[in-house]
Amino acid sequence: MVLDIGPATIARFTACVEAARTVVWTGPLGVYEIAPFDGGTDALAWFIARRTRDAGLRSVAAGDDTIAALAAAGVEDRFSELTGRDALPAWLDAMSPRAVPA
Repeated sequence: MVLDIGPATIARFTACVEAARTVVWTGPLGVYEIAPFDGGTDALAWFIARRTRDAGLRSVAAGDDTIAALAAAGVEDRFSELTGRDALPAWLDAMSPRAVPA
């Protein structure tokens, strides 16, 4: 059972987010409802929120658990978009570049 991610994983995830233009998050990183196991989720949530504000990152959170975790961290209003997990495939399809027939 995974209860939370550790500092090394947080560092790897934040490095990936720093290099990204869009992040789609579909699940908490640990048992965010119970301290201290909310640390990884909170750290990444705040990092993504700051990158959204400061660097124009497009941040999308999908699913009830993800949105609840962001609310618990106090950053749900700092993400670009919130969507239900069931709506995610349609959202991704709408964002995909289309091939142009020759």
